[in-house]
Amino acid sequence: MKEIKGKYLLVLIAMCGVIGASLGLTTNVTGVYITPVAEAFNVGKGTVSMTLTICNIVYSIGGILVAKMLNQKSYKKVALISAVLLTVSTAAMGLSTSIWMLYVFSAVRGLAAGILGIVFATMVINNWFVKNSGLATSIAFGCSGIVGAVFSPVLSSIISSAGWRMGYFAAALLTILLYLPSFLFPISFAPETYGLKALGAAVEKVHPANQQTEGYTKSWMED
Repeated sequence: MKEIKGKYLLVLIAMCGVIGASLGLTTNVTGVYITPVAEAFNVGKGTVSMTLTICNIVYSIGGILVAKMLNQKSYKKVALISAVLLTVSTAAMGLSTSIWMLYVFSAVRGLAAGILGIVFATMVINNWFVKNSGLATSIAFGCSGIVGAVFSPVLSSIISSAGWRMGYFAAALLTILLYLPSFLFPISFAPETYGLKALGAAVEKVHPANQQTEGYTKSWMED
């Protein structure tokens, strides 16, 4: 853990925010909205719970898409578009006037979270870490549970005092805050952008004996 410092630490912090926003805020706190939304639209709790089901289904689609389109050149663009979509769709859920609108925005939310979520974070971590990659991944994914545990009571309190719509607006704001490190920190899809290697990557060395052999071979071929 002591070796994770500098840009490697910044990458880990940024990916903790990515997982916290895309998984923690998108799925782990959904339960606080079910009862107040069901009462507002006069529908059953199961009907409102479908928003999470839809979100999770489309989430998996987003993960498949990002694996195909994420690379060094598309990193910032993919991250920015997905973060904007997730934030806007979360806020839009607070403006919904029917359960069907919630379903539509949940689908958009799931797609955006799936793109800038588990697969995205895993790919970036694997590019930056060879040594301690398992530890880095565990820390990042653990943040989804931490975000859920910390912000569930916070959002629940906001909903109790200001209503479920304000709860979605607050979640949108928290999403922005959690994604900020991904844009503000000097990080990229892979460490080579900054002339670095993945943490713990083996450095190729040529043995002196091999260099001598290569010299003889080259001389013989030239003769």
